[in-house]
Amino acid sequence: MKLKSQKVKLLAFLGMFLSLPPAYALELQTIPEEDLTPEEKAWLEDDSFFASLEVSQGQLKWVDPQKTVGVYALSNRLILESDALKTGKVYFEQCHQNLDAIRAIDIVYNPETTSDLKVVSAKGVGRYQLQTAKVELYQVEQGAEVCIHGRNQTLTYDTVSQTWQIPRGPFMRKFLDGYYPMHLQETIEWEATALKWASLQINENPAAGTYSPKQNLDSSKSTLKVDYWFEGKLRPVYKFKTS
Repeated sequence: MKLKSQKVKLLAFLGMFLSLPPAYALELQTIPEEDLTPEEKAWLEDDSFFASLEVSQGQLKWVDPQKTVGVYALSNRLILESDALKTGKVYFEQCHQNLDAIRAIDIVYNPETTSDLKVVSAKGVGRYQLQTAKVELYQVEQGAEVCIHGRNQTLTYDTVSQTWQIPRGPFMRKFLDGYYPMHLQETIEWEATALKWASLQINENPAAGTYSPKQNLDSSKSTLKVDYWFEGKLRPVYKFKTS
């Protein structure tokens, strides 16, 4: 039952695992078999959950926003401060929303590029513990939300295209061999810098369809908000120029 006990820790998170950019990722803690309730053990033996799901094989596809309502979602606010071109650091405000009931979740960040980590709010979470590059959540309730601030060194200059870039992803909502719909919202602000907006690049060829991301560049052309409703692997790259 050891393998199945490890399986339960994923199923308890709606059977889904969200893969985040290299800077951070979610990890679910192992639940020993003896700690499982009778209900959890019975659910573990029931495979009807999987039979009811439509499974994507990983190709990026834009989906109907309605397919992402009520499930795990991620929002990121990225702020380029006045010294960003020198440091390469991007201040982030990140919220994990609509978490499912689970005993323990680790939100793990890249210790080589992450600094100033801080939990600013946690709703529906029994307790949390902040470490240098990790946030541990315990007794997570259905619909819980946690918001974390910090800095990542992700702004780079590409000499070929002569643009400043913020590469993101891969974002995905994945379980086993399948990919499932999710909503990602990213807001980028660069007013404090000399940068000008250039373009958004998606490093995949999305399957043709009715839906697409929603981009909104504000009137000052210093803030961009993008909503993505998708399944598969998403790797957006935000590009800027200085002249």
